[in-house]
Amino acid sequence: MKKLYVILLLLVFVLLAGVGVASFLDEDQTISLAENRELTKAPELSLDSVLYEDYTTDYETYYADQFPLRETLRAFNRTMNGFYYYSGATGSNMLVIDYASQAEAGGEAIT
Repeated sequence: MKKLYVILLLLVFVLLAGVGVASFLDEDQTISLAENRELTKAPELSLDSVLYEDYTTDYETYYADQFPLRETLRAFNRTMNGFYYYSGATGSNMLVIDYASQAEAGGEAIT
């Protein structure tokens, strides 16, 4: 069992290291066609920006926009969310509530 845990830990480590290397080596995207907006540019690194400004917050926003395979992951997320989304837009969809159990009135009959 210990061997399995070591293999899983190494797999997670390799995956995280791979994302880090990919984000370091890839080129920054300028626009997002899916969102129809400009993506955040990298903040300038200087002593003043680190000490007196919100460099870490700006870098977090930049990295969220430049994450490796961001558009692919967003498309996958939309696809997965489609399984849970219910719009009720068509006329054939009907919600049936059984009032015979009287549970909606706390067990008392509605008069």
